[in-house]
Amino acid sequence: MEFIGILCLILISTTIGSHLSRRIGIPAVIGQLLVGVLLGEAGLGWVHPSVLVHNFSEIGVILLMFLAGLESDLS
Repeated sequence: MEFIGILCLILISTTIGSHLSRRIGIPAVIGQLLVGVLLGEAGLGWVHPSVLVHNFSEIGVILLMFLAGLESDLS
């Protein structure tokens, strides 16, 4: 049950971080990365590594790279 709370914290905070970063004119991916650093052990330490967090982070990295590719402008 604790994992659902951690997952909700991650999803809500990254959504807010991406929205705020878009409002100030930087890509949403940068806001999501900053929230990840802030919530992880390097920042506040609210999210600790576990097997489930690791598995979801692998999926998140794939999605993050896909979104970064969509937001990049080649011209």
